[in-house]
Amino acid sequence: MIGSEGTIELEAGRLFPEAIEPSQGIIQLIREIEMKVFRTIPLGGPSWVLSGGSETKGEYLVDDLVIPSPTQLELEAFVESVRSKKPMHELLEESYHASLTAILANRVVDWSEAGL
Repeated sequence: MIGSEGTIELEAGRLFPEAIEPSQGIIQLIREIEMKVFRTIPLGGPSWVLSGGSETKGEYLVDDLVIPSPTQLELEAFVESVRSKKPMHELLEESYHASLTAILANRVVDWSEAGL
């Protein structure tokens, strides 16, 4: 889920905050401006954050909870459906749409390789 304060990866239970901590160089620059210490400021130096991407691994939302994979959850639901002899229509519909998506994606790859 993407929100105004960051992104939550539900499968892994991790939060990637939108706001990052300012670098030490920026903090020092703000302090010097507040104390009215004026000197040459190196723009684009090592005190600035690179725009190439973030190396953050995210913060775990819950430390002691193991979140199972979606594949494991679907398999458990299927096994429970077989054991109880009750069909799970939602699971069947979701499996149908996932299979259809995979087939269409393969066709797109085949068409692009053929130059269509």
